[in-house]
Amino acid sequence: MVYTILIQGLIYSLLALGCYITLILLKFPDLTVEGSFVLGATVGAVLINAGANPLLVCIVAILAGSLAGLTTGLLHVCGKIKDLLASIITTTALYTVNMVIMSHRSNISIARKKTVFNELSLFDINLQKVFIALIIVTIVFLALRWFLGSRFGMLLRATGTNSKFVTSMGGNINLCKIVGLSVSNALASLCGCLIMQNQFFVDIGMTSGIVVIGFATSILGITFASKIRLISPMIWIIIAGIIYQTVIALALQINFHPNYLKAIMATILAVILILDRRSSYD
Repeated sequence: MVYTILIQGLIYSLLALGCYITLILLKFPDLTVEGSFVLGATVGAVLINAGANPLLVCIVAILAGSLAGLTTGLLHVCGKIKDLLASIITTTALYTVNMVIMSHRSNISIARKKTVFNELSLFDINLQKVFIALIIVTIVFLALRWFLGSRFGMLLRATGTNSKFVTSMGGNINLCKIVGLSVSNALASLCGCLIMQNQFFVDIGMTSGIVVIGFATSILGITFASKIRLISPMIWIIIAGIIYQTVIALALQINFHPNYLKAIMATILAVILILDRRSSYD
């Protein structure tokens, strides 16, 4: 159980880091991550079954997700469509895209195929999964830290809260939004690809509840960061990913029916939002 929580928590923290960029930094309620998550999983499953290298598959999934985010960004910026509606349009279209990639099947198995988690046999498989997931998350964290610390990253971080500052610095707000959406959905797609490789299959319905997981984890991480500022908000988000999965696992452990899982997830998000709102007034 502990290994499962750590693996799931670390992998889903990638999704949360993506939501952090759009929801927290850009103030853009992006639902595209729902479609991008499954996109990464479907692309990954098809390529792995075709004999592709699992690590290369992850890179392709990142590119596929970035294209999904780019689509939402262009709809919003060039098409002048409201942010939420633009993401809904892209997510709806991605359902068809994912079905086409899967040759109109609802699920694909990669049983007995090599993945990033089992390609090497270094030690116990569960410990190895945690180790590899931690390495991937660390690489993503360092890359995001460098990116958000750059001049463009600084402008992106200011886009959601101080657009006048971005303009005064010669930045392009629309470009910041498009790049932010692309990076966010690239992370969501990578997350989906890794989840698929961990469970050895992809299902078109695995998108259910993904937005709640991403939003709840990122908001929970930011809430922690506002209380303890010594640690980077992104590190708190990674920790929050593990905490969130722990709560879900405990709920299932005390004999909650699996059908109640979505209600539990929704309740957790509501509680986090209420606590976050109250803390902002303290």
